[in-house]
This record gives sequence, C-alpha cells and structure tokens, in this order.
Amino acid sequence: MLNEITNTTNENTTYANISNGLIVVRSDENDPKAKSRINKVGNTVYERFYRSIYGTITSINVEENKFGETDIRVGLKHDDKFGLLTFKLDSSYGRSFLAQIFNADIKRGLEFVPWSKVTDDGTKKTRLYLGYGKRESVEWKLPEGTPEVKWVQTKKGSVIDPVSKAEHDEFLDNKLQEFIKENDLVYNNSLSSVSEDEWNEMTQPLTAEEKAQLQKPKKEKVTTKSEITEADDDDFFNEL
Repeated sequence: MLNEITNTTNENTTYANISNGLIVVRSDENDPKAKSRINKVGNTVYERFYRSIYGTITSINVEENKFGETDIRVGLKHDDKFGLLTFKLDSSYGRSFLAQIFNADIKRGLEFVPWSKVTDDGTKKTRLYLGYGKRESVEWKLPEGTPEVKWVQTKKGSVIDPVSKAEHDEFLDNKLQEFIKENDLVYNNSLSSVSEDEWNEMTQPLTAEEKAQLQKPKKEKVTTKSEITEADDDDFFNEL
C-alpha cells in the first residue's frame, strides 16, 4: 500500500496524513527509518515518511476536526491492508483532490502522490496527484459548472472574493456528497479503532515549531510502480 516500504504496524488500519509533500505515518522508536519530534502536547512521537500511498478507495468523508478545520478522510484498501488518508479540505492538497476525484475510475487502484517545491521567488507550492499506474494520471478538471473563484484588486494587492469562493466551495461540497452516495463510499467510522483525541493527534499537520525540529528525510533510490506527471493546469492558489 505504501510506496517505498511495507507497512510495519500490526494494527488493522494505517493512519496517514500529508506534510511537506510526503505521506506521513505514525511509527515507533523501534523503527530505524522513523523520525522523532516533540508534538504539540510535549510528547515524543515517531513518524515514517513515504513518497505515496496506493489502494482502492473504499470511503470518502468530509468532517470538522476538534480544531474547527474541515478534513477529507479517504479510506483505502490494498490486498489485506487498510489505510485512512487525511488532509485538509481548504488546502492545496484538498483542492487538488477535488480537481481529480470526479474524473477518477474508483474501481481501479489509485496512487496518491503529494508534491512540493519552492520556486525561485521563495514561494512554496504543494499539490496532490492521483494516478493509476506508470504515466497514467487522473485528468485534472473540475466538474462542469463549477463557479469560478474571482480575485479583487485592493490597495494591498489581489485578494480572493469571498462570495465567489463560498459559491465555489459549496458547489464542490455538494458534488462530492453526491459522488460519495452514488459510488457507495459513505464513511464507516467503525474503521477506526482509536479514540477521537488519538485520531486528531495522529492526523494533525506539523506546526512551524515542529517542522523546525524535523530534518528533511534523506532521498532514497526507489523503484515505483507508477509515475505521476505534473498537471498542466495550475491550482487557483497555493499554500504558502
């Protein structure tokens, strides 16, 4: 399921999120490839980083976490392994997902590949790409009729028009709920065997302080079964 290395946990479900263009999975101190950091509550946690995660989509759920942020949770299955990938809806990863999921053949296995780079002007861009196999990526196109997000010129520069953004978000939220029901992807919370507090702790992205404690993982030569090409259409805005 996880690209580069096999799942080393004994739990039935692997909980994953995305950080700095990588898939992140909770591990333990016995894992020689895990990185440690001090989390927001002062505990030492161990995490392992992966290039991608692969599986057939079994569920999609959109819900608010205890911090008031909206998450997308995607249930995945590959052979006898289960995974639950979480990322924020209002993020470049969330927007990337919505630009592709409606065009995906969910009967096939999908590889979720996060991507990140820093441009020459210092801007950080991140995306999430979906694909089936080598050089076979999911089409990058929003559903027909999606309201356009508009920009407004102010004295401080260009800002997003909140009305158009709200219309855009509401339209895609409705489309996603329809997609979930039509494809029998309603989330089954029995998939999770952890408490809500444990879940929120595992799936929250790193804070700026936590990122500073974490060295960039060393690049390893890997053999992958798929190659995701970068989409031609740029996201309408990116996380900084």
